[in-house]
Amino acid sequence: MFPLSLMCRFSSICLLFFMANVLFALPVAAAPLTSASDVVSRQQISTGSNHELRLITPTGVNAPTDTIVLTFASSFDLAGLAIGDIDFFHGSTTGLETEETLASASGNGAWAVAISGKVITFTAPSDAG
Repeated sequence: MFPLSLMCRFSSICLLFFMANVLFALPVAAAPLTSASDVVSRQQISTGSNHELRLITPTGVNAPTDTIVLTFASSFDLAGLAIGDIDFFHGSTTGLETEETLASASGNGAWAVAISGKVITFTAPSDAG
């Protein structure tokens, strides 16, 4: 068996490690959007449309792990929506400061776009920051 003093030291180190992780782990949260709009090219029901999405992001997008998730109302049908149908703008003042390049996977300078059901998820480029 191990000597008692070695077990106490090991327990103390484990406890310190646990406490450091609990005490110094900071929650991550983004500032809420102050404005969002979706300007559609057609407003007729059951007709495909282009979407110009404008978001005012007060803290900006500055990390490759940043994501923006948009959930549409149940009355929207996004089944025929493709990445080419979306123009994505964001900025801290008007929401039109930056137009982004969209793709199916994020890369240098390209936002990933995933469309699933009523949800569109944007993931920042790998070189964001």
